[in-house]
Amino acid sequence: MRIVISFILTIMISGCVGISNIKSVNKEDMTQLYSTKGYVSYFSDNNYTSSEIISLWGKPDKVFIKNNSEYWIYNREVAVRGILIWVIIIPIPLIIPNGYRTTTLVFDKETVSKVIYEDTRLPTASCGLLNLYFNQSICGVMD
Repeated sequence: MRIVISFILTIMISGCVGISNIKSVNKEDMTQLYSTKGYVSYFSDNNYTSSEIISLWGKPDKVFIKNNSEYWIYNREVAVRGILIWVIIIPIPLIIPNGYRTTTLVFDKETVSKVIYEDTRLPTASCGLLNLYFNQSICGVMD
């Protein structure tokens, strides 16, 4: 029993024990759109018209109207949800597919007024030396 506890404490102190929560978050920015369907850049603001969007990405996967604004949804890649368990330096994924990550364009009249870009976050709770370096405590959360 002492050997197991000693091994666990050694792993914790070395910075190799943790858990990451894989989740989706929305970023609401006006951004430059790439020619690849659904992808955006954060370097410049542009006002795109619906005809420019169709020529750039084609027809949207879903369209709906809410509060006098038209929403165009483009699916990008498969989204996953779950956790990663970090033991030593080996991640053990416990994940399942969860639909698609999307890019939503909000139109006011004929111009894009907002882009909602769904992205993945991996906030990680961990114990060890790496966490001590980043958070000034032996255990904590890194986002």
